[in-house]
Amino acid sequence: MAGAFPALAFVSAESKRIPTQRKVLQTSLQHLIACLGDSYGKTINAMLMQGYDPADIIAVVQRSGIPRRLPPAGGLAKGSRLYGDGRGEP
Repeated sequence: MAGAFPALAFVSAESKRIPTQRKVLQTSLQHLIACLGDSYGKTINAMLMQGYDPADIIAVVQRSGIPRRLPPAGGLAKGSRLYGDGRGEP
């Protein structure tokens, strides 16, 4: 504060770093799907109306990996459809 406001120089007589912790936000796949529809549902609809094939739309927008906000899939039964099999297939 003293650097920005010389009149407040007394405030920084003893400066200390404030410890903080970063909170990792976790969400659900259903929540992210709802957000996808809210954010890009109309764009996808416009693409369909222009004659794009649904498989082509997926190919254009799909990215590898899983969002960091999703909880780990560890401990799920084999064959669970939560994240698919890692090969882009649900």
